[in-house]
Amino acid sequence: MVIKMISNDIQELLKNITKSLIKIETKELDSLISRQLTHIDNIDFHRYEISHRKIESLKFSFCSFRGAFISYSSFTNCNFINCSFITAIVCNTKFTNCTFINCVFRSTHIQDNLISNCSLQNCHIEDNIFSTNKT
Repeated sequence: MVIKMISNDIQELLKNITKSLIKIETKELDSLISRQLTHIDNIDFHRYEISHRKIESLKFSFCSFRGAFISYSSFTNCNFINCSFITAIVCNTKFTNCTFINCVFRSTHIQDNLISNCSLQNCHIEDNIFSTNKT
């Protein structure tokens, strides 16, 4: 019974996250970051590559990182609110002073990341792979 309630909660969160997503191209993220925006809302990063990026003080709301490839990047003082990370690959990335609120992490591969002073609030985390290549 409890598993069904969690599953329904996840489905409701995902429904809210994906209802009005806008798909962007690689050059558009570069443009968004270079304009020093403080908030990115309703963006679909499906199978999007965020590699070798330095992202600071940015708030992501209702964004989907489904199938995204996030590598060799850093996120500092960023907020992720109502975002989904489903089947994403996040590796060799540094998260510092970040907050994740009402996010879904499912079937995500998380490898060799540095997470410092971050918080997760009301997040659903299931069926993820956590690994490291370091011995």
